[in-house]
Amino acid sequence: MEAVAVADILEPEGARERPAELIPPVDPEALAELAALGAQLAAQVDELLRSLRAGLAARTTLSVGCIHAYRDGAESLGEAADAGVRALYALVARCEELDRAMQPVPALAARIRCLKGALDRLDALCK
Repeated sequence: MEAVAVADILEPEGARERPAELIPPVDPEALAELAALGAQLAAQVDELLRSLRAGLAARTTLSVGCIHAYRDGAESLGEAADAGVRALYALVARCEELDRAMQPVPALAARIRCLKGALDRLDALCK
C-alpha cells in the first residue's frame, strides 16, 4: 500500500497550484460586514461572560452565606445541647437533694396518723 500524506487527503491534487486568476475577488463590503458581525459577536460573548461571572459571584456569595448559617446553627445547636445536658444534671441533683430531704416524711406521716387515731379515740371518750 502506498503512503498517503495528510495534505493530499485534505486538498485535492493541484489545489495548491491554483493561479491567482482563478481565485474570485473578495467583496470589501462583505469583509466589512463580516468584521462588524465578528465585533458584534465578540461584544455579545463578552456580555455573556460578564453576566455569567456576576451570576457565579452571586451564587458563590449565597453559598458562602448558607455555609456560614449552617456552621453557626450547628455551633449554637451544640451549645444548646451542652446547656440542656448541664441543666438536666442540675435537675437530677436537685431531685436527689429533694428525695433526701423528704426521707423523714413517711415516718412523720405515720406519727401523724397515730396521733390522729389517738385524738379520735380521745374525742370518742369525751362524748
